[in-house]
Amino acid sequence: MPIFRLPFMMERFCQNKLLDCPSLEPIYLNEVKEAVKDITGRGGIVILDNHNYALHFKQVIGESAVTIENFARFWATLAKEFCDNPNVMFEIMNDPHGLRTETVFAFNEAVMKAIRDIVNGYGTAGDFNKDYYGTKNSVAMVGLTDPGNNFSLAMHQFFNADSSGSETCLSPKIGRERLEFVTDWMAEHGMTGFLTEFGIGDSDICVAALKDMLEYMLENEVWTGGAAWAAVGPAWGADYYLSMEPPSGKALSRTLAVLEPFIAKHGPPGSGSGSGSGTCKHHQARRR
Repeated sequence: MPIFRLPFMMERFCQNKLLDCPSLEPIYLNEVKEAVKDITGRGGIVILDNHNYALHFKQVIGESAVTIENFARFWATLAKEFCDNPNVMFEIMNDPHGLRTETVFAFNEAVMKAIRDIVNGYGTAGDFNKDYYGTKNSVAMVGLTDPGNNFSLAMHQFFNADSSGSETCLSPKIGRERLEFVTDWMAEHGMTGFLTEFGIGDSDICVAALKDMLEYMLENEVWTGGAAWAAVGPAWGADYYLSMEPPSGKALSRTLAVLEPFIAKHGPPGSGSGSGSGTCKHHQARRR
């Protein structure tokens, strides 16, 4: 089954600046639910991607008036809308940055007590042992727990010098090399990872780097799957180097040429059965 990462904005679900919303804005919620219904009805899997960078109305979650408790309640409210769909996964927060790593740990663990699905890590896979915001991820994330034992660390990985993403790829082995530390770390600590963003420029080196990284992930069972950054929509434009928008996005043909043999041979990752009880007891996302 194909996987689609569906970004959303918390501000459109909850216009209260403290993120204190007992119910969600119905028009936006229905739009998201219709998209999820369409994708999963065609046999796909949806990752609901909270694309807010650990901010709500420009306030840092857990380090401002927007409390971790309110953030966890928001996710519990949203999760209840999708608990009866076994092909929906939750990405708690995309790209949290500019806050203490301990805060990221705390809000991830708080949300996991309310839902059962994907928990986001912090930054790119290659930076997992860096101390950009104080404590290293490799230190702060030790001991991260979920009562349902049902989460993966979500990370991004691109192949240019600072891992931010560009048309330049440093070497055919750069993806593998950047995953090595966090792969060993996850194996040591009994955790799994999901690569929620990757993409390549138009060069033989980039194509080779992506192929090699995917092979490496398949060699290591701690990786439950991945999703290419598609950059779909008018804000990006079909000429953007990572655009996979049909029919002529600049990255569409070269990225699919790499991905399709892997999908045909191994199949994409999927999620297990779900529960409609409101507790979101989804099975662990896994490679098939």
